[in-house]
Amino acid sequence: MVSVVCTIALAAWVGAPALPEARRVIGVLLILASAARLLRQVRWCPHRTHREPLVAILHVAYLVIPIGFPLTGLSFLTDSVAPSAGVHAWTAGAIGIMTLAMMTRVTLGHTGRPLGSGWGTTGIYGLVVVSAMARIVVVLVPEWTTILVPASGPAWCSGFIGFALLFGPALVGGSRK
Repeated sequence: MVSVVCTIALAAWVGAPALPEARRVIGVLLILASAARLLRQVRWCPHRTHREPLVAILHVAYLVIPIGFPLTGLSFLTDSVAPSAGVHAWTAGAIGIMTLAMMTRVTLGHTGRPLGSGWGTTGIYGLVVVSAMARIVVVLVPEWTTILVPASGPAWCSGFIGFALLFGPALVGGSRK
């Protein structure tokens, strides 16, 4: 059911330029898709994952998807929310965070290392999450651009450079199996 609601909402969003008279309906569909995603995530009990950052970060990344839906929906219902807010949530947020989360877990698993995270892994997750959230906030509060944009880029780069520094040796050195 969640996938159906989201598919309809996203199809309406993609078709939005051809349907200017349906802006309110599209906005409501996107907000309903957010509610469906949030209900799905609550059933997964993400609050139980806080002790293991390798799992918790997956829930954080997934959470940004339902954040993107209402931001995009509100951009159809009001002029006070720019359409790029939802796009930043889905791209910098969900895609960026999930990519880093999967790269760390897969690197550990495929090289035979224990599936756990230290302070460095938690730190790179924090950098990318902060960067993604800054990109979303700056669209909602444009007067913070001069503070958040210059902070967001280096945080994002530092997160991925940190991944290369922490996990590069495992990737180059091969498996411990």
